[in-house]
Amino acid sequence: MDRYRLMLNQHIGNTDMQKRIGGIIGVLFCLCFGSVDSLHAQTVEKRMAQAELIHNEHLDNVPDSGIQLSKALERLEEEYDISFMYKTGLFSFDNKLLSKILVPVEHLEHDNLTLVLKKILEPYNLTYSRINNRTFAISFDLTRYATKKEQKAQEQIQGVVTDAESGETLPGVNVIVKGTTTGTSSGSDGTYKLTLESLRDTLVFSFVGYQTREVPIDGRTEIDVALQPQAIAGDELVVIGYGTAQRKDVTGSIGSVNISERAQVESITNLEQFFQGTVPGLNAGLATGPRGSTSLEVRGRNSIQAGNDPLIVLDGAPYYGNLSAINPNDIQSIDVLKDASAAAVYGASAAAGVIEITTKQGGDAEPSITFNSSVGFTENGSNQRPYGPEEYLQQRSDVATRQNPGQPDHYYSDPRDLPADLTLEEWKAMDSATSGSPEEIWLGRIGLASNEIENFMNGKTIDWYDQVYQKGVRTNQNLSLSGREGGLNYYWSLGYTDNNGTVTGSRFKTVRTRLNVETEVADFIRVGIKSQYQNREEGYLSASADQVTYQSPFGDKYEEDGSLRWAPNNDRVAATNPFLYTTESGRESMDNINLIIGNIHAELIDLPFGLGYKVRWNNMWGMVRDYIFNPSTVPMGLPGGNSNRRESTTYDWTLDNILTWNRTIQENHEFDFTFLFNAEAHDDWTSRLANESFEPNENLGFSGIESGENPTVNNNDTRSTGTALMGRLNYRLMDRYLLTVSYRRDGYSAFGESNPYAYFPAAAVGWRLSEEPFFNADFINNLKLRLSWGINGNRSIGTYSALQRYSTADYIYGTSTVKGVYANNLANADLKWEETRNTNIGVDFGLFSDRLSGSINAYQMSTKNLLLQRSLPSITGYENIWANLGEVGNKGLEMSLESRNIQKENFVWQSTFTFSMNRNEIKHLYGTMEDIVDEEGNVIGQKEADDRQNGWFIGHALDQIYDYKVLGVWQTDEAEEAAEYGMQPGDLKLLDVNEDGVLSPVEDKVFQGYTKPRYRLSLGNTFSYKNFDLSTMFISHLDYYGAANIHKHTDWRYGRANNYDVPYWTPENPTNEWARLDSRGENPNFTYWENRSFIRLQNASLAYNFPTSLLQKVNIKSLQAYVNVRNAYVTPLAGWDFWDPETRDQAPRIYSLGINLTF
Repeated sequence: MDRYRLMLNQHIGNTDMQKRIGGIIGVLFCLCFGSVDSLHAQTVEKRMAQAELIHNEHLDNVPDSGIQLSKALERLEEEYDISFMYKTGLFSFDNKLLSKILVPVEHLEHDNLTLVLKKILEPYNLTYSRINNRTFAISFDLTRYATKKEQKAQEQIQGVVTDAESGETLPGVNVIVKGTTTGTSSGSDGTYKLTLESLRDTLVFSFVGYQTREVPIDGRTEIDVALQPQAIAGDELVVIGYGTAQRKDVTGSIGSVNISERAQVESITNLEQFFQGTVPGLNAGLATGPRGSTSLEVRGRNSIQAGNDPLIVLDGAPYYGNLSAINPNDIQSIDVLKDASAAAVYGASAAAGVIEITTKQGGDAEPSITFNSSVGFTENGSNQRPYGPEEYLQQRSDVATRQNPGQPDHYYSDPRDLPADLTLEEWKAMDSATSGSPEEIWLGRIGLASNEIENFMNGKTIDWYDQVYQKGVRTNQNLSLSGREGGLNYYWSLGYTDNNGTVTGSRFKTVRTRLNVETEVADFIRVGIKSQYQNREEGYLSASADQVTYQSPFGDKYEEDGSLRWAPNNDRVAATNPFLYTTESGRESMDNINLIIGNIHAELIDLPFGLGYKVRWNNMWGMVRDYIFNPSTVPMGLPGGNSNRRESTTYDWTLDNILTWNRTIQENHEFDFTFLFNAEAHDDWTSRLANESFEPNENLGFSGIESGENPTVNNNDTRSTGTALMGRLNYRLMDRYLLTVSYRRDGYSAFGESNPYAYFPAAAVGWRLSEEPFFNADFINNLKLRLSWGINGNRSIGTYSALQRYSTADYIYGTSTVKGVYANNLANADLKWEETRNTNIGVDFGLFSDRLSGSINAYQMSTKNLLLQRSLPSITGYENIWANLGEVGNKGLEMSLESRNIQKENFVWQSTFTFSMNRNEIKHLYGTMEDIVDEEGNVIGQKEADDRQNGWFIGHALDQIYDYKVLGVWQTDEAEEAAEYGMQPGDLKLLDVNEDGVLSPVEDKVFQGYTKPRYRLSLGNTFSYKNFDLSTMFISHLDYYGAANIHKHTDWRYGRANNYDVPYWTPENPTNEWARLDSRGENPNFTYWENRSFIRLQNASLAYNFPTSLLQKVNIKSLQAYVNVRNAYVTPLAGWDFWDPETRDQAPRIYSLGINLTF
């Protein structure tokens, strides 16, 4: 210990904070591994003595009758033609001892030698090892008892867990020794086996959908348990921030994502894909790319210009990386903290909600190997094709007719389909172009390029849509090893994902591995590490999907020499080749990301007076290499080519010191205190190098960037730091009355020097009404009322937003060029946190023995001191400044239900339902007042001014639409009225609010709907019949609008390129929803809004679980095969008719086939 004390003194003397932290962690490692080393030196002699002692203790349990062990071994030698050796030198052992032991004769009546030896040796702390095929060595079991504590830990208990109603076995049930982390889970046949310290402990059995049971062991070695079904287990553990709590004791609004079962059968490769429809109030978009990333939002938009992303907490530490780095198969639980009371312990970063992610640890005493494999493909779920060959020619003809009204009738008509009263010769005589066939003349009139005409005449076409969009192959492979050996708990996984997207060339490929280890190095010290590594490549160059629309079906992809043709129809402005920026053009790209996470923790356990202490140091390194090379043959390439290289390294660390105190007074008063000291830092080092015009050639691409003629270098290094103090009390009175109080003080370097700290209090109360003696409603078995209030913060702005920043520039000084420095912006020493005040009222309930259960929450939030960029007068020399201005409010209602509809012996039907609605309102902005005038121009008062330029209006929602209202399309019989507005039949008709004949942005725009769903619903169903499981998930977003400007037909490319195959107005087709082609009237700038309400079959899975009786024959624990479809079907509910209503773009449909195998 002297060397450890010396090291500690040396580190304390260092004043640099990060070095001190590193020193402390170093000491922890020395203590941990030094202890292990010293223990190992004593292991052999202690184990020998203890093994013999335990063996002698077991002799008291020798049965009164049976065959001597020595005789039994001789009998086995004869029957199996083998021999036994007895190890000497380690301890005294002779055949006299073997003669004292009697074993039941029936133990020998088995044809499996391994099983026979196990039955006759293990009860007496004996074991065997195989020397060769015919020789076995018998010795004391030295691995089972290394210390006094290990002696205690060798009691074994086993049993079967079943459903109390159906009698069926339950796999995956958590079996935990109460008050410890020791535990396991039941296998596919419902059986469990657990090694523990004492047969006087209590086992806790918990499983999602069932009531938790606590069963005293009372010396028994076999306990069978029947769990009572329920929709939500009130005793299940949820993560509450720097700790856990039973759900029945939670006073805040916390939702949980059931990930364990879904991860097995949905082949999801990104966590964000789990979130749709799982927790009311947690809004997740539909992922469109191969990486599977999307946007997340909790309870609406609280901020206007600062971030609205929820805080992600991974294994207790804030995580600022991409969620694609986390393998869904590694996740144990996900909890969403939605109200201020639940999230207040994270203070300055929790205004937008908190998502707590906990990764797996080893569970079973025996090692478990799991292999998950899936393959599949993805395709466009909603297709929006451009015009085909014939439709393209008709569209070009109609546009030409529209753009050239002075030409004779039928001048642009197809000569193959002329009116009966018009001859071909009369048609050809309409202009002087008489050479060529009628088709060539016609194609020339409607503006086709020479190569298009040639290809038409030769019958050559190209389907650009099928060229660019593909069926992308996907594969996902995962291997994991987990278990528990004495005090050592371990989990390791390795995953490989390779997803090709729906666009040719789009791809996401990653390797992810995780190692979680925890061990007890002494009776009172537990240490562990949770580490992760990811390598992903995202630099794949995909085809330009937005160019597909404009490609002519008669264009050319390649030049005659085989190189890519820049413009397939010879119009470089209107349509470029979709493959021009892919590797096929010679372009090179690399975007490689490496991420390393190391979460090291040490914990003092079993301290007196209910105290506990934990220190956790979390580290995250991110390394990015983003390279691009553009050859001279692409539009953005320069002569000799050009290249850019960006290299970035980030390092985040957080240090948590957590002190807990649990105390029960007079049985009814339970106190749970948590105290936190936190420190953190974030560093980012980024370098950029660019060059162009490479010599002697461009063949080396970005690898030869030093050989260019115009190198430029740019560096950007940033650093931010933070610190926090937090205290929390959870108090329970008679297990009925609940109180939570917390207070956090945060400091952050990004804010002004006058406001470096902020304070975030919160409080919540709960009343378990169903536990009151006077409550006697038999059909209500659980009823809890909750009320919470608190303040959370938002610090999501730039690292140096409060400071005045400077840049350099070249100046002419005399005849020389010198470097000068100028200020970019004004500083704001008073800049501080946004503050969100949140009130939540909720009720949790369970009916009919929890056959139906759920929760309802209503909330109201107000965010003040908004972080906004305020415009400045030009005379100041600056454009804007960050300031605390304005206020935004949110209120809403959420509901979640779970039900067990049918519970039969061979058939189970369960359902989940979620509903949420959010209402947003801007309450204040800049505080600038403007006059209110009446119709005669008299000032009658004042009001706070809106921000029309940004579309922010006080008293209205951030997402409320303020625009001209489309009434339909001007028809032929309305030509005269349309002309008054400068429009023609076929143009869109807008509402003139004051009917003055002029469309004014001030007087004629109206509020008309919202861009975010007013209501969100989901319905999930799971059906289990014998060995088959079928699950579906429907989601629906209602009453919201999106831009569908394709209805306007104002694209300037009409007459020069192709377009989407959608309807358009003509005198012969007088639709009231689609404008005429090339509609270019005098309408002001506006957006065509269309209702996006939809219902989607988000997921459908069918799984088959192979019978345990079959698997046991080949030593397999469980085997499941499944098929899955994501985004199986979508139905617009209000007429949306362009791409997918949710994404307003492509939406991949993913098919998967997979297996889950456990040994």
